Amino acid sequence: MNSWYQITVELPLDALEAASSILFELGSCGLEEKGVDGKIGRLTASFASQIGCEGVVREIKARLPAASVSTSGVETLDWAATWRDRFEPVWPTDRTVICAPWHDVDPPEDGFRILIEPKTAFGTGGHETTRLALRGLEAVVRPGDRVLDVGTGSGILAIAARKLGAKAVTAIDTDPLATENVWKNVSLNDVTQIVAETRSVTADDRGYQVVVANIISSILTPMLGKLRAAAAP
Repeated sequence: MNSWYQITVELPLDALEAASSILFELGSCGLEEKGVDGKIGRLTASFASQIGCEGVVREIKARLPAASVSTSGVETLDWAATWRDRFEPVWPTDRTVICAPWHDVDPPEDGFRILIEPKTAFGTGGHETTRLALRGLEAVVRPGDRVLDVGTGSGILAIAARKLGAKAVTAIDTDPLATENVWKNVSLNDVTQIVAETRSVTADDRGYQVVVANIISSILTPMLGKLRAAAAP
């Protein structure tokens, strides 16, 4: 019996973000996004078998009537080993390389490495929004800054901010597994002054010179007021 199944959804590129949000709401534990051509994109979402496939497909078709939907079973795998085998170093900016501890990779000239233990649920640095966020941090972080990383995931942005000279970084995520992953990755990078907390942004967050949040827009947009309030004038 398969422990996992996958649902593949094809639909216009401009609808992918909304579709991603819906798939996560329905219980997806991970998404893979690919462009089919210049107008159509493909999302492949993984679900645990405990979440009924028929009900999920029915809900997708109801909420995304323009989508083409197909399903397939996935045999039980050693996910940690699979991700380890598939993860390759990523150069998201000219100054940064993201890699695993077992990769023999030199840092870019005048740059640095970010070591992470790749996990299926958290970012590994290859997504375009992560690249954009890293470029943004490189542009604005100054020595002595306090930085808030909201939705930290694997802690890539928090670690980058510290290596760019931030005095202290607070990395928060509502998923306790993400917080645990951040602590491990902070240790791998031999950096200090990063605090990882399992929570969302609150009214008590104040006075940060830099606030970064790499989160899907449907979740990000409602918290924009709190993020703005967290930033120092």
